Amino acid sequence: MFGVLSALDLSPFSFWGAMASRLQATRGWAPRRQEMAMTRTDIRGLVDTTPTIELPLLIGELEAAKAAAWTRLNAQVDRPQVGAVSDDRLLTPDEAAAIAGVKVTRIYAWARGQRWALRPSRKCLRVSEPAFRRWLRSREA
Repeated sequence: MFGVLSALDLSPFSFWGAMASRLQATRGWAPRRQEMAMTRTDIRGLVDTTPTIELPLLIGELEAAKAAAWTRLNAQVDRPQVGAVSDDRLLTPDEAAAIAGVKVTRIYAWARGQRWALRPSRKCLRVSEPAFRRWLRSREA
């Protein structure tokens, strides 16, 4: 669950700095200078060596780190903006049939399980034009 927690404040006056000092004293662990990251084993050791009275504080800090990780994971870095112009034109089954030179019923049959086939609703089929053209070329080869 916790692969690596990076960017922890390891100053001697912070919670994580105190925990790092405790790990260093008990297990010889020292933070890496470049990354300052903790592995799952380090975190497990931290949980095992933390006194019971300090466990609620440790749990709170781990939850804060977990929330930061979820925030990074869900960040909209690579997601397209709403209303952005896309190169991917969606065709109706009639338009796709005209491109392929087949009947519309054949498009519906071909669409089952294909990535170029999009179904915004149960009764609506849309076809990604670039993907459909690539698929047609691969069938011809």
